[in-house]
Amino acid sequence: MAADVADWVVTSEVLRNFAIVGVAVVGLGLAWWRTSALNRQAAASAAQVTVSRREHAAEVFSRAVGLLGSDRLEVRIGAIHSLTALSSDFPELRQPVSDVLAAYARTRSEDFEAEPPDDDVSATIEFLHHGLEEK
Repeated sequence: MAADVADWVVTSEVLRNFAIVGVAVVGLGLAWWRTSALNRQAAASAAQVTVSRREHAAEVFSRAVGLLGSDRLEVRIGAIHSLTALSSDFPELRQPVSDVLAAYARTRSEDFEAEPPDDDVSATIEFLHHGLEEK
């Protein structure tokens, strides 16, 4: 009778250990599944942020280029500073910003020898000068 009880105790311990291992395997599987789902969600969020940043940059670029044609000096200077900040934040836009500002400086500069250029042309020339130094 003592042998039957000992066998029963050993059998119950073995079954308990198998149950613990089974629950651990299922738990690990669920944890892996949840982690992979969270990683996919994080990747999708990062992609959405990238798209949003690019859309915002395109909007700022378009708006600033439009504001360069304003009659008000402070609006033109603000547009120039927006474009320079944009070129700092988005290195891939550095060349298009430089092209736009170079064209702007060419069209806005009349005769520098008669009088100094306007502040907006000076700011543009300063950006172009520093932009060429950084390359």
